[in-house]
Amino acid sequence: FVVDIADLIDRSIAWFGVWEGEQLEDMARVCHANRPDYFFDIGANSGIYSVMFALKGIAPQVVAFEPDPGNYAHLLANLYVNNLAGKVRTLPYAVGAAAGEVELMEAGSHNRGESWIAHPDKPPEEALGVATHRVRQVRFDDEFAISGKTLVIKMDVEGSEFHALKGMERTLKDNRCYL
Repeated sequence: FVVDIADLIDRSIAWFGVWEGEQLEDMARVCHANRPDYFFDIGANSGIYSVMFALKGIAPQVVAFEPDPGNYAHLLANLYVNNLAGKVRTLPYAVGAAAGEVELMEAGSHNRGESWIAHPDKPPEEALGVATHRVRQVRFDDEFAISGKTLVIKMDVEGSEFHALKGMERTLKDNRCYL
């Protein structure tokens, strides 16, 4: 894995070989028990879930969404060093209730996983972002027409989960989904 030990998540990966070990194991158990057709990593950050699940062949199709430009570059680097470039579909988009352009607040270097989408209904974070980016947001249901499949979805989008789920209503109804 490509790591920067100034970052909390990368430091955990460098020192302990894992980030969110219990959650990763729980999700792997769900996948082994239910044999998903897809694994969706929404808010992939540097790609620990996408890389692990693709390396282990836990789902035949792995798709990672990451709108933060720096995190997206880190995700691509981690896929490359693990010989997974082209095997995991990567999308540099936020997932939300409506398609369009949104403002992403980039988190500081101490924890790049805390970047967030600004919403009128979401109070501002305690710490200001170090930079802002205009990023593309998509509705999941506009990007994917999946029906009758088993999906495992890991979603970590820093307070935008309900917005993302609203854009996935059809997919959630038409498939067997584990979140």
